[in-house]
Amino acid sequence: MTDVSDTKIPLRTSELIVNVLDRDHHQTVTIQSFLDSLGDRVYGLGILLWVLPNCIPMVPGVAGVTGVMIMIMALQMALGQTTPWLPRAVRNRPLPRMKLLEISQKAIPRLRKLEKFIRPRYHCLNNHAMRIFTALVIFVMAFILLLPIPIVGNMPPGWAIALLSISLIERDGLVLLLGMAASIAATYFIYVASKAAIHALFQ
Repeated sequence: MTDVSDTKIPLRTSELIVNVLDRDHHQTVTIQSFLDSLGDRVYGLGILLWVLPNCIPMVPGVAGVTGVMIMIMALQMALGQTTPWLPRAVRNRPLPRMKLLEISQKAIPRLRKLEKFIRPRYHCLNNHAMRIFTALVIFVMAFILLLPIPIVGNMPPGWAIALLSISLIERDGLVLLLGMAASIAATYFIYVASKAAIHALFQ
């Protein structure tokens, strides 16, 4: 008979973020060692941490760095690598824990509201082919993050990536579908905003 007290309930995404950012706060942890500690959630949580700055109003230029890192991780995820490889100059850098904590303190309250509706479901969408497709969509959204987007800024593709990464962590097929819909909406909004900006520029 299984002892219920020994059954471990998987941590929610917000709890994972707080735990990994608060881990060994007295020690210097490199980005690579941090990613290695995430296990089978490395891509979902790793991408989510990189995209968090783009889910809230931030200083211009942040999207350029985070977008490149997300593209690197998404491409390797699509290729089926178990653990993402990063350039030596990046993987040996100390984890910017305090900056990420500052960002997470702003983003996590919104994430916790989302978690009230998130749970493992639609397991038919949790397969290898869909994982590759999700990685490719994240790659495209991360590329859009690199663009100087007028009016709406980088938040639409940022939230689309956030939903997709949460779906990977929580194995929630419904959130995955919402992330795909958000990606389509973000692409449309950016197209409209860019068209309006170009029209105003040459009018």
